[in-house]
Order: sequence, then structure tokens, then C-alpha cells
Amino acid sequence: SSNNNTMSLEEFVERNMPESPEEANARLMEEYGLSEDVANVITGDPPAIALFEETVSTARNELTCTSSIINQSEGSSSSKMFDSIPTLSANWLCNDLFALV
Repeated sequence: SSNNNTMSLEEFVERNMPESPEEANARLMEEYGLSEDVANVITGDPPAIALFEETVSTARNELTCTSSIINQSEGSSSSKMFDSIPTLSANWLCNDLFALV
């Protein structure tokens, strides 16, 4: 009897293989608006991808919490800051943090 819950080898590999540097590079450019050069630097060090994404997530959460507490009358400046977080995070990671390594 065959099990309907089995997956093909191709499905298994697709679900379980880590993201390739090329895939990660394209994703960072698309999701975060990074330039190809900056995305290449980050994806050149796989742990840096997770650090970058965690930094962006944390900064966005902090900005969201701070903005809701302050209840700014000028939402556009908060929105501009929110949108600039990936670029600022990437610059910090590539320029400041990698300089220490």
C-alpha cells in the first residue's frame, strides 16, 4: 500500500536545502531593496544574512512600538525611517561590523 503523505526526492530537497547565495542575494535585493553589491557582501557570509534580517526586524519592531507610544502627528517621517531601516542596517553590517572582523 502506498502512503499519500510521501514526497518526491525533489520536494524533499527543495524543502530542506538551505538557500543558495544566489537565491539569498536575489531575495535580499527584492525584499529589502538592497543594491546588488551590498547584497553580495551580506550573502558572502551566510550567518550575516540571519544577523541582517534579525537587525531589520528588531529595528522595525522598536520603531513601530516607539511610534505608537509617541503617537506622532507626522506619520510620514516615521514611515521614511521604517523604509530606510534595511539600508541603514546593511550599511552598519557591511561598513562597521565587518570592519571589526
